Amino acid sequence: MNRAPQLRFRWAVGGALVLGALSFLASQKPDGLEKVGESLGFSQRAQAASARWGWMPDYRFPGVLDGRWATLLAGVTGVLLVYALAWALARWLSRGKGESR
Repeated sequence: MNRAPQLRFRWAVGGALVLGALSFLASQKPDGLEKVGESLGFSQRAQAASARWGWMPDYRFPGVLDGRWATLLAGVTGVLLVYALAWALARWLSRGKGESR
């Protein structure tokens, strides 16, 4: 039985949890893009668009009141979504390659 996909998934989940835990060490101050947005005056429009169209506006998981946990859950969710999309794309791109060998 091939356990490689299961092992990759466990590594992805473990990595997401470690990176999520490290997010507690992140600064609460605005990053460079937010600072420039505030300086040039377009941050209000960006926040309005993010609140309307964003899945997790301001790097916060919706419905979680504690800011640190909301950020952690948003980060873990983002990592897992990107992993799942990359895995699906790799599977789609590699389909049929085994038949040509």
